[in-house]
Amino acid sequence: MTDRKSGIDDPEQAAHAWARFRRVLAWMGMATVVVVVVSLIALEIGYGPLSWVTIIATVFGLSATIMLAALLMGLIFLSSGTGYDETVDEAIRKREDPRGP
Repeated sequence: MTDRKSGIDDPEQAAHAWARFRRVLAWMGMATVVVVVVSLIALEIGYGPLSWVTIIATVFGLSATIMLAALLMGLIFLSSGTGYDETVDEAIRKREDPRGP
């Protein structure tokens, strides 16, 4: 058995993975702002002056949807990119077959 840390337990690899995760969320945050602004402009052109309720609902709805999708996508990349998924698969295989490979 080795004492070498792998995946998210390795501080260097974890720092790199979390930095990449934050970078993905930052880019998606900027893309969200662009989508919200373009959507509000399109609604303004299509329907005329918008009420404050429509503006708030559009901003919140689009922002929440896009950022939630980005967050979940980022977490999938985080767990896959750090080797965490393989560690869990290996632990499940050992639990199911105690005799080993």
